[in-house]
Amino acid sequence: MSVRYKVAHVNLSRNYGPSERQTELLIAALARTGISQILVCRENSYMLNNLKSIPNIKAVKIQGSGDVMYMGHVKLGKLASIVHAHEIEGFKWASLHYMLFGIPYVLTVRGLSCIENSLPVRLLYTWASKVVGISKSLNKQVKESYDINPVLIPDCHSKLAPHQPTVIKIKELFKDKFVVCHIGPLVNKSSNNYDLIEVAQLLEIRMPQLIVLFVGLGSDFENLKDKATGIPNIKFISEIKNASDYAAATDVYIYPSLEETALGNNPLDMMSQGISVVAIDNGTLPDIIRNEETALVVPEGNPQALADAIYRIKTDRTLVDNLKTNAKKEISFYSAENMAANYINIYQSIGS
Repeated sequence: MSVRYKVAHVNLSRNYGPSERQTELLIAALARTGISQILVCRENSYMLNNLKSIPNIKAVKIQGSGDVMYMGHVKLGKLASIVHAHEIEGFKWASLHYMLFGIPYVLTVRGLSCIENSLPVRLLYTWASKVVGISKSLNKQVKESYDINPVLIPDCHSKLAPHQPTVIKIKELFKDKFVVCHIGPLVNKSSNNYDLIEVAQLLEIRMPQLIVLFVGLGSDFENLKDKATGIPNIKFISEIKNASDYAAATDVYIYPSLEETALGNNPLDMMSQGISVVAIDNGTLPDIIRNEETALVVPEGNPQALADAIYRIKTDRTLVDNLKTNAKKEISFYSAENMAANYINIYQSIGS
């Protein structure tokens, strides 16, 4: 790819979650092919520090709650030939940049929060040169909402590299326990975190060795801790810098997504580590999650079904072995290199 295909990635999230991690993984994979890139993000974004070692990338930092005086647009101007937006605020920014400078843009839809039934959002989808969705079910939602046929490009796994001495310490901390873990933002509008508290209560007698572990922070952190007061088999870990270490020490990973965290990479990361996954069906699950084949899938808003699935994984060794074997067969397809190659094809089709 020649320099004329320089790509500007836009991610204006105020938080750091799976979408931001996927943005980083794509940027790193594209950098390994020699592509020059620009990152448009908030001035306090974690991505700036995480990507500082990546070559051929510049940053356009957006100050304050908005792009004051359109300075981000002025700084980027026509430096990139393609703008690639990764979340809903980035979508809106990319469409405005298109109106100001005529630079074509790509949208990657990673959750239902990217789908809004408003005229401005409908227009930005219409103006996009390409729309990408990360799963068949999500692409169906986009098709029904905007009469657009998105390209399917799944997210990738992160190639987690747990620090084994830390993993050993965590396992020792929970020795003889069966650890069920949720890793990610503790925001109940996007996760069934309160259902997990009910699950801990439902299984307290049937599985006395159970520990339900919440790893992460978010607006509901304190509310969840208050709700869990007096329930001995629930633990909270607010420090997530070593989240991969906790993941490696986990028996079951719960994927309790409802809306904006309907992203594939957390389950992919867990599956790549050989960890069993129970997913709550919100209608936009990643394609790799298939009930009774690669994971167990339970209905949304049904703590009893979730508890039963966890109990099955604890007691049915054959089931667990089959889930892990099937997931491992497919995980190599979900690599950063494959994801980057698919996006390069899109960039080239736009720039040709």
